[in-house]
Formats: sequence, C-alpha cells, structure tokens
Amino acid sequence: SRLRKECDRWQLDMRDAHLIPESILDEEEQTVGDRWSILSSGAEGRKRVERLLTLAKLANSVDSNDMKAAKDAANTFFAAFMEDDAAARWWAVTGVTNGFSGGRPAEDMLQSAAKDKSAAVRVAAARGLHQLGKTDEAVSLLLQELKSDSDFVRHAAIVELDDIGAAATRAKPEVTRLRAETKNGYIKNVAEHLLQSL
Repeated sequence: SRLRKECDRWQLDMRDAHLIPESILDEEEQTVGDRWSILSSGAEGRKRVERLLTLAKLANSVDSNDMKAAKDAANTFFAAFMEDDAAARWWAVTGVTNGFSGGRPAEDMLQSAAKDKSAAVRVAAARGLHQLGKTDEAVSLLLQELKSDSDFVRHAAIVELDDIGAAATRAKPEVTRLRAETKNGYIKNVAEHLLQSL
C-alpha cells in the first residue's frame, strides 16, 4: 500500500506520459512540439495525469466476479468514453475489455469505439471485439490500421493481430507486405512472429 501511494505520487509529480498510448503521444507531440509539454502545462497537465492515472488503475484492477464493483467500474468507463481526451477514451475501452465478458452496453461502446476518430481507440476496440467473439470484425479493423502512416499505429495494430494469432489468417498478405516494406524493427519482429502462426 505504501509503495502504491509512492508510485502514484511519482507519476503525478513526474507527469508520467506513459499513461497515454504511444500513438496518441506521437500525435500530440506533433502539435505541441515535444512530449514533455503535453502534460507539463501547470494545473491542467496535473489534472489530466490524475484523471488518466485513476482510469488506468481502475482498468487494470476490475474484478468481474464482484458484480457491484464491476458495475461501478463500467459506469466510470462509459462516462470516460464520452470525454474529449482520446487517452481517457482509450482507458475506458481498455477497462471495459479487461473487466467484462460481454453485455449489450459494453458491446455498444466497443462498436462505437471502432469508429472513433483516434486510431489508438479503434485498435483498443478491436481487442475488445475479439474478446467478445467478433474476431472477423476485429481483424477487419486492424487490417485498416496497418495501412496507417504512423509506425505507432501500425505497431499497435500488428501486436493485436499477433495476439489473435491463427484466427487472423486472412491478414497474411497484408502482414507479409508490411514485413517486407517496413523499416521499423519492432513492427518487422512482430510481423515475423505473427506469420509463423498464420
């Protein structure tokens, strides 16, 4: 408990940018000039870190066997999904995916997230859809994201395809093309691993 509190304090004081997915960090960096400036803007930056830290901790601790806690968490995630902050929406989708095996509201949220303006949120939605048994939808969504201009988006998408594994067989031509064309070592390594299971 003491170490958790100290970690929270450190993340808030340091304005831990890793509470934001890499592809969103990259987009925001293009706007403000550097990663440090994204969260260093005084009270607003600290408030954003506090919000994202709260969502991150909840998303990674939901106990789906505790019905009341799961319902309270779901309500928090549904509210966060309506926020302007793409990172908050990403944590909302991640939390719903981590904590629930289904349910209409969660499925509706994931379907909406699949059309989100943020690529990071769309990739997170694909993970959730796969876990709900909608693997074909998830693969279609991830194949679209493999065509992104952003290495961060392509990397996130191929990692999710790798997790899907053999069920993503129809992705083989696109993954083969990406492996041949990319200069990004991380993407190439995951593509090679994925191709072994396709």
